Amino acid sequence: MRFFRSLTASGFFALAAGLGILVRGLAYRDPYEVVLAGAALLVWTALFLAGVFGCRRLSPVQPGWAPPVPLAAGGGEPHTVTGLGGKTPWFFRLHFTLRGSFFPAEGRRFRVSAELAGGAEAAHLELNFPLSGIFHGQGFCRLRDVFGFFAFPCGPALRRSLPVRSSPFAANPPLRIDPFSGAEDRQSRSQTDEERYYMREYTPGDRFRDINWKSSERLATLITRISPHTREKTRQVYIALRNYGPAVGAPLLCVWLLDRIKARLARFLRSAKEQHPEFIFHISTATDSRVVQTEEEVSAFLDDLARMGFRPAENREPGSSPGRENAELYLFSTSCDTGLPALLASRGASPSHLYISFPARRKRNRKGDAARRDAEVFRAGALFAEGFLPVAGFIARRQVPGLEAVPAPQRGSLEVTYAEVRL
Repeated sequence: MRFFRSLTASGFFALAAGLGILVRGLAYRDPYEVVLAGAALLVWTALFLAGVFGCRRLSPVQPGWAPPVPLAAGGGEPHTVTGLGGKTPWFFRLHFTLRGSFFPAEGRRFRVSAELAGGAEAAHLELNFPLSGIFHGQGFCRLRDVFGFFAFPCGPALRRSLPVRSSPFAANPPLRIDPFSGAEDRQSRSQTDEERYYMREYTPGDRFRDINWKSSERLATLITRISPHTREKTRQVYIALRNYGPAVGAPLLCVWLLDRIKARLARFLRSAKEQHPEFIFHISTATDSRVVQTEEEVSAFLDDLARMGFRPAENREPGSSPGRENAELYLFSTSCDTGLPALLASRGASPSHLYISFPARRKRNRKGDAARRDAEVFRAGALFAEGFLPVAGFIARRQVPGLEAVPAPQRGSLEVTYAEVRL
């Protein structure tokens, strides 16, 4: 069993060639072929025996695999592999192999394979994921010879299920939160407490009535009056991620559109939390709803966000619970969400801020030449590099229902992220 597990394809062909030449030399009584075949088989046997004894000596090896935290697409910190500094026989090296499957969407899968040679106690393995998703991988050590004939297993196998977050959003747009809408915690104060206050620069989220206009005019910037007896108010921010679209077998363009809107949502949450730690986020997706308040909860949600794919449209609209119909709502969607115009129409004059990813299309300039909008580009060649190999039919060009034009809310703001895929 150990023999068949350790023998590689090149080792099998070397053994078959050596035996064939030996049989031919004996049949034709050719001493040169007999000597050549004997020498080849002798080297092959010596390597096998050295590998067997070396594998037994390295059986206590405990490899370690530490992926970067957080693990994001588009490159970044490498994976750290430890425990490869054991003493190996001559002409042998300890290798760490990483294999598994990467799922950027339901029904879409990559085969992942990467390998590095040891020699030091800690080594770094480069593995850059092209998209966000979930990676199910297995890492194991092999004792390999320089000719590639054998690969003896050493130590236990390591298994990981890792969420891969979207690559960072290309732009750094300013955070837009309307300070005159939304929900906030209220408390009653006496007149004496109201008169005792201090000044500071205005920040989004402050009440309009707290602005000191005389001081603001003198200093040429908005100044807010804050009472020392006033506790920091918390603001309720309602967010809806509409990840509706082709649930199975989504084309690569749709997967890329969803990846970009997930990256935009992650940038929005990070920016809002850095500027306003008191904010409480009520986030609804196509599958569930949750309340996110602390930094740890934001990080946990971003890990879950990496796993999210498209879901079929339902009659229930996310974020439409009672008491929130007139609240300010931040919508994150793609052009695959055909029910988005109906939701915007149902909200009427309620403030809605729409962030949507849309396919980049050619437009005509004044001279009549075709030009392309500035868009975030995904190059499909990344699917065949860095140890990734997609299953057949990944780059599908089938048509899926989608929006023909970008919808706009009646009241609020609109931000469009154009994206395209180049083969």
